Amino acid sequence: MHTDLSWGRSIPITDMWEYLNTAKYDARLLPIAGYLVNQIQGKALLDLNCGYARLADYLPQSADYFYIGNDIDENAHRDFCERYTMSKKHFFWVKPDDWVSRADWPSIDILVCTGYATGFGEFESNTLDDSVKKLINRYGIDIIILEGATMPLINSRMLSLCDWIISKGYSEEFNFKIDVMEKPDVWQLRNVVILKRNRGN
Repeated sequence: MHTDLSWGRSIPITDMWEYLNTAKYDARLLPIAGYLVNQIQGKALLDLNCGYARLADYLPQSADYFYIGNDIDENAHRDFCERYTMSKKHFFWVKPDDWVSRADWPSIDILVCTGYATGFGEFESNTLDDSVKKLINRYGIDIIILEGATMPLINSRMLSLCDWIISKGYSEEFNFKIDVMEKPDVWQLRNVVILKRNRGN
C-alpha cells in the first residue's frame, strides 16, 4: 500500500509501525494523558503524527472537548475511524494539511506531536517542523507537547523547534524523560517537552 503525503511524495506503508499500537508502548503517553486530563475540558486538541491514536484511549471519553487525529498511515486512519469517529461525535480525523486548506476549521487549543521525527528523513522532518509552525502561526495554540527519541539528531531537531516556539511567546512548563520498552528487550529513552503560551501573547 502507498499513501500520498501532503508534501507531494509517496512512501510504502506496511506494518512497520504496528508495534506502536500496543499497550506496552503506551508508557510514553501516560504522563502526557495525565497532564491533559486537567487541561482538555472545552478545548480542541490536534494529535499530529498520532499513529493509531493511542493517546485518545487515555483521555476522558465523556468530557466536553474535541480530539482531532492526524497521520499519513491509512491503516491507522481506518483503525481510528472504527474505534472512534463512528461512535463519538467529538472525535475526528483530518488528512495532512487539512487545517491549512479548510478556512472553516475550528480553533486548535492544544497541539500534541508524539514520535517526533521518528523514521523520517530530513525532508519529512523539515515538513513536520513546518506544519507545527503553520499551526502555531494560524491558531495561536495555548499548549504544545512534543515527544521524541533522545537520539542525537532527533533530540537536536526537537530542541531547535522548541527554541523557535519559545521565541513566539511560549515558556517551557515541563521537560522530562521516559524510559520505554519499544520492542521486546529493547528500551529507548524518550524526551517530553510541554510548552505553554505566555499570557498576553
